[in-house]
Amino acid sequence: MGEIKDIADLTIKLLQMKEAKQFAGEILKIQSLASSVQSQQAEMLERDLRLIEENSELRRELAAATAEDVRIHCGVELRKGKRTSGKWAAFCPKCHMPATEGEYQDAFCSVDCGWRSGVLPSDLESMVRTFKE
Repeated sequence: MGEIKDIADLTIKLLQMKEAKQFAGEILKIQSLASSVQSQQAEMLERDLRLIEENSELRRELAAATAEDVRIHCGVELRKGKRTSGKWAAFCPKCHMPATEGEYQDAFCSVDCGWRSGVLPSDLESMVRTFKE
């Protein structure tokens, strides 16, 4: 943005000049610099609008790519989507991390946030079968 400094410098020169020809030349330079600044501002505005549109499109694509069907049943968060390979999987409703299922114990949080479901893996399977695809 050196143009703004140039405009200020030319204005100071105008105050110091005495001849009309020099004055007219400096006015033309100021007009040219002002036009250049306006052009640059228009280009930046167009660029910003393109970036806003691109960002919006990327957000829509991300939302579509990470979309999941989420259901809460018996205190267990069940998710189905791309990250679960299209199958229902148990997640912690507290921190939303995957649940770990022991063979003869209830499901619990895989990152040990303290959540335990009280639901056995066999019960989770029967819950999932009740969901309509």
